[in-house]
Amino acid sequence: MSAADRDALADRLAVAVYRMASRYGIACMEIGYAESHAEREAARKATFRRYSALLRLTGALASIAGGAR
Repeated sequence: MSAADRDALADRLAVAVYRMASRYGIACMEIGYAESHAEREAARKATFRRYSALLRLTGALASIAGGAR
């Protein structure tokens, strides 16, 4: 992979991290605003999925940038 390809991939991953972080934040807020148990559980599941995706994205970005693995 060339340096230009690595830079382009890192940029795309950084944008994906920012987007997923905002989705994670919104999901966290939905837990607080949930009124019923069912709504709260659905929001918790969504929050967990988004947090997991955020961890994978930041790990990939760190790997591309030469950070910790």
